[in-house]
Amino acid sequence: MQKRRNASSPEEMSTNDFLIMRDFAEKRIKSFTQIINVSLHHFYITGEIEFDVDPYIEMINILKTAEEHDQIFIYLNTPGGSISTAIQIISAIKQSVATVTTVIEGDVCSAGTLIFFAGDHFVVNDHCTLMIHNYSHGPYGKGNELKSQVNYSDRYFTKLANDFYKNFLTEDEIKAVCEDKDFWMDSDEIIERFKRNGIPVKRSLREVEAEIFSGPESSEPESEAESTQILMEEVQEITEPPRSSGRKKKSPNQ
Repeated sequence: MQKRRNASSPEEMSTNDFLIMRDFAEKRIKSFTQIINVSLHHFYITGEIEFDVDPYIEMINILKTAEEHDQIFIYLNTPGGSISTAIQIISAIKQSVATVTTVIEGDVCSAGTLIFFAGDHFVVNDHCTLMIHNYSHGPYGKGNELKSQVNYSDRYFTKLANDFYKNFLTEDEIKAVCEDKDFWMDSDEIIERFKRNGIPVKRSLREVEAEIFSGPESSEPESEAESTQILMEEVQEITEPPRSSGRKKKSPNQ
């Protein structure tokens, strides 16, 4: 049997290494393809947000049961309405493992703004309006009951305003909202406030879809010398017998 000589020069080293790479390249690497079904759900909240939550049950259920790789879009064009219904929708958004994108289309006011700011991603179309204001309430009952109800509503809305608007309005502006000041903003001002606070925002759904369906950005190509060095290291690692580290692999639970 003819023995392979030890390489005594860079030229011989290069030839031997090439033979190793060639032998390895002739072996076929098995590959498998896994197909994952991705669902895109689109919901439209238009008109007043109703006190009866029944029209929103299908959306709430899908939010809670969607898979992690699914995408859910909620389009808003609403003057506001029931805070309790909005809170139930928001709770479902927060529980969802899917990615939820909220989209302003037209006017989004009052309770509608709470739903908008609950999204994972935001889209603000051109020529739209956002209006943030204090709650409207019509309590009824005996005098002491009315007083207790109003006091509770004040505390409740102040907490809501701080939770949902803290990354959009300043502290002074939130305080002004709770003292009955209205804030009206057009698309340009909404986007400017998002960017000022470092929150990503898109101007159209096409920008979001482009990100969803585009692959990861390719890294800068390596130089020929770097590519050769990496390939040689990979071949050496494959052709050399594995070395025992003397330690057991740590399980995920340890």
